[in-house]
Amino acid sequence: MAERIASSWGAIEPIARASLFGAGIAAKVFGNGAVRSLLNAARKVISPELLPGWVESVPMPASSKLPPTEAENASAVYFPACINRIFGASKLAHRKMSLPEAFVAVSQRAGYPLFIPRCCW
Repeated sequence: MAERIASSWGAIEPIARASLFGAGIAAKVFGNGAVRSLLNAARKVISPELLPGWVESVPMPASSKLPPTEAENASAVYFPACINRIFGASKLAHRKMSLPEAFVAVSQRAGYPLFIPRCCW
């Protein structure tokens, strides 16, 4: 299963992001309890290891766009993990910055700018 997912990652990533967005909208419209019940039922049918459970603090989808960086004068190359390109901040978080955005911002403030190569977009 993992090998199939990896070979189709170009399609999986936007589907995962859209699923998070849809679940967040459903929770706003129907409530967290309804989404939790629906996911728990689906997990029993499909697999509890393939479908996540619902918690109120579930991360919302991250932007599909990574923060802008430049190769020139970069102190390091940053390859954001796939999971960090899918999951953004929790809807309960005070700050809505994704992990790649935060990592690039902190590196710039520290005077060690990062570069994210095109392969990560």
